[in-house]
Amino acid sequence: MEKPLARESGIVRVIASSPEEERAALRHFSKLLREQPASSFERAKTPNELATVDGLLQHIPEFVTAYGALPVTGVSAANFHFVDTARLPDEERDRIAQANIGGLYDFRNQSAAIVPDDRSLLVTAHRVLHELLHFESFVALQATPDAAAATGATSVPRRIGFSVFNKAHTRRFFRDFDEAMIEMLAARFDDKYFTGIPTLTSELDRRKAIRGLVARASEDIAAVVSRQGQSGQWETVIEEWRYKAERERLQRFIDEVYTANTEEFASKEDVLALLARAVFTGKLLDVARITEKTFGPGSFRELGQETMLAE
Repeated sequence: MEKPLARESGIVRVIASSPEEERAALRHFSKLLREQPASSFERAKTPNELATVDGLLQHIPEFVTAYGALPVTGVSAANFHFVDTARLPDEERDRIAQANIGGLYDFRNQSAAIVPDDRSLLVTAHRVLHELLHFESFVALQATPDAAAATGATSVPRRIGFSVFNKAHTRRFFRDFDEAMIEMLAARFDDKYFTGIPTLTSELDRRKAIRGLVARASEDIAAVVSRQGQSGQWETVIEEWRYKAERERLQRFIDEVYTANTEEFASKEDVLALLARAVFTGKLLDVARITEKTFGPGSFRELGQETMLAE
């Protein structure tokens, strides 16, 4: 299949029986990306929310291009459906609250469900950004043989970002690394572009003030939110970047790779950039090579197993 000049959906490959079927499947996902009817659980975005999402979309092409990726064209605010939890069944609403779910990328429908934080536009922006980075990640699907690939409905994922699925589709290797990478990249996007989004200015100023009072690990603070506690009193809550344990493990990996390979990397950020290119382009070979050079033969496979999600 010829290398595309533009990426017209979040799906890069659909492994099918013929090039014609793959092209038909990719056209299907491109159409889905651009046709986004409102969902039954969705509420309208406020003007500030809409302006914030548009700000993210304005800067994301430059961000992913810097990591050697081809940006997705045609993504709009309509692809991010803001959930009105009052419209959900009680058990679904409870599940979202207990699991602290902020959003979900639905690659099959080329959309994302976002649980907005009504008290913090900055937290909402981070939730949209996390799913937007999943949108921009490399996704390859495997068309199952019992239906036409053009429907897209009978395709299962083979690759999502850094993640790799086994043939039985029961294990998602490197899942923890993938989520940690997305969140670490979100922090870098925030640092580079959020000051250029006017709707976030007041919350960014507040976060900056709180970070200045913290002796260490101030960059872990993603947002500062005022919420009413169970007692009825208002309290200040510090929101950290998500996937803390996974990020800490990933950071240790980056530190060790850099320390052992200073002849290849000028900084730890260069190691992260290597991983980011794998997330956005699907090219894992260089990551596998440096992993095995640093930790020994078989270490890349072991890493995938240790950071997998079993279904």
